[in-house]
Amino acid sequence: MAKSQLFIGGLWKTANQSVRQIRLVPFAEFFSPTHWYSPWINAVGNIALFAAPVFVAVLVVLCTGAGGRIRQLTAGPGRFHPYAAVAVAAGLASIVIELVQFVFALGYTDIDDVIFNAAGALAGYWLGRTAAGKPGIAAAGVAAVGLVNAVLVVVLVSGMVAVAVTG
Repeated sequence: MAKSQLFIGGLWKTANQSVRQIRLVPFAEFFSPTHWYSPWINAVGNIALFAAPVFVAVLVVLCTGAGGRIRQLTAGPGRFHPYAAVAVAAGLASIVIELVQFVFALGYTDIDDVIFNAAGALAGYWLGRTAAGKPGIAAAGVAAVGLVNAVLVVVLVSGMVAVAVTG
């Protein structure tokens, strides 16, 4: 949670991250953005934050044969549909993240983050289930997730180095 230490020119400002504020109006940022691209970066970033690990987790579970055991937990009367279970789990995880941000004044606590994180988890789950039966697509998907994560690590590390050098 180095949000208050990280600066990425034009995208991420450290001064905006040391706040304690709750935003409960869904999609308000889209109607009055600071910059036209700000809400889109927030949406895509939060979707990707949950889509990538859920996608990989689904592939691991389904391709290792653990899918049957997972289905036993989620299928049947009185149990969650798998998509509902994913949405609820992602929503709860996102709420925990938002509460930690609020308690430690690490940025805005925003309902949009919860919505987009749950949407990302659902997208990752759907993509993982779709790709699980197609080895070529699954391998390409895992490679894409790895490439995106590598790029993000480079961007984050370069931002931290810039802060260390200038700050």
